[in-house]
Amino acid sequence: MRLRILHHDHCFDGFASAAVFARFFGERVSPRADIGFTGLAHKPNQKFIEEELFDGDENAIVDFKYSPTDRLTWWFDHHQSAFLSPEDEKHYLGGTWPTKFYNPAYKSCTKFIADTVAEKYGFRAADLAELIEWADIIDGAQYEDARTAVELAAPALRLMLVIEASRDRAVMDRIIQGMQREPLAALIRDGLVAAAFAPLHDVVCRVEVMLGTASMSVRECIRLRRDSIIRLTQAAGGDMQVFVNGVPLAHGEVVIVDDSTAIRITEILAPPSSEVAE
Repeated sequence: MRLRILHHDHCFDGFASAAVFARFFGERVSPRADIGFTGLAHKPNQKFIEEELFDGDENAIVDFKYSPTDRLTWWFDHHQSAFLSPEDEKHYLGGTWPTKFYNPAYKSCTKFIADTVAEKYGFRAADLAELIEWADIIDGAQYEDARTAVELAAPALRLMLVIEASRDRAVMDRIIQGMQREPLAALIRDGLVAAAFAPLHDVVCRVEVMLGTASMSVRECIRLRRDSIIRLTQAAGGDMQVFVNGVPLAHGEVVIVDDSTAIRITEILAPPSSEVAE
């Protein structure tokens, strides 16, 4: 019997969801199943998921939008925008689906799947706890602090970077297979995965420091001349805000180092609360 798992592509939670569901299916539903994986990407004005992708004897979608096709056997999602159309939502809400599950209260689909199969099928795998925990942290932006998110010291965060950036199908397949049974630290050390990570860790980030802001009318902007003064909202002597790739990371104060202007970090900011990432 062949199972096709369609999952959110280039997304840690999408990969982890597929891995947890595959582990459950292989141990509780069909131990001899041939399981294949296909990544799905969000598209502008997407109306449906292509019927030809549902090529298994059973087909599952995890961490991605609903499809009303009769070929869909299993579905798990947690996004507020889980339906491509009002008709799709009506189809789901109007039916009785013993193997299709939706709960937007969850921060990650991985945790949703783990809890659901534990409750309904008694499936629990202690060795998946690390994967489930990190999927919840990453997809829910629940980092302990901003430094954790930026430093990428944790194996899960290094895997996240590879999953988001790599377009090597062999690397993606290795990760999704490894997530099912291997510790994340061992998986990121795998030769194929480590080689994909190495150049990504050295990607240059843009660091910007905001001195302050001001609101001006078009008339006032037109009148600007040399020696004009723009009053900023930032108090004199106050800390500057530091951004990395447009994301606020820290506060700091201006210092002089070897005749150059520099910033001494005074505070690392907590990650902002946000909606679950799509």
